[in-house]
Amino acid sequence: MVADTKLSLRGLVDTIKNMATEARIKQIASSRKGQEPDFSNKVAKVKKENMGLFPIHLDELGLVMEEELDKNCIIVHEYQQSSQHFWNLGPGENEKMLVSIKGICLGCGVGATIGGKIGAPYRQVVSSIGDGSLMYSTSGFWTMARYEIPVLTIVSNTHSFFCAHKLCRL
Repeated sequence: MVADTKLSLRGLVDTIKNMATEARIKQIASSRKGQEPDFSNKVAKVKKENMGLFPIHLDELGLVMEEELDKNCIIVHEYQQSSQHFWNLGPGENEKMLVSIKGICLGCGVGATIGGKIGAPYRQVVSSIGDGSLMYSTSGFWTMARYEIPVLTIVSNTHSFFCAHKLCRL
């Protein structure tokens, strides 16, 4: 959409408010009852051959992140290869929030992580990036260090960034 942002957002908000009547919201909610994901047995979803490997498999990393991170943390996720199916995501009080890109650009995850921490200073914020994104993020890491921004960064060697993969083979 090419339009004036302020006018467009006003129009979208008005349209949504008109469509989202209380009766409509109840109808949508009742149609979704019983479709909630079952996180009671996450370990069973991990293939046994993917556990205890070195380096750690993405399935095991996803499971550990779900179990060890705060229940309401914000995960800024900047790579496509992962095991997000273990994460209890949603808008609820004890659910993780996922901020993600779809491979459009590299290097924006660290900035988004800083923004997440500024926007929600009392929540745990985690930056989950791949090795290729890391190469585009040095100024963001300098900012986090300089201003002592308390975030956790997980860097995965995804072997999916051509230059990094080629360098690893040299």
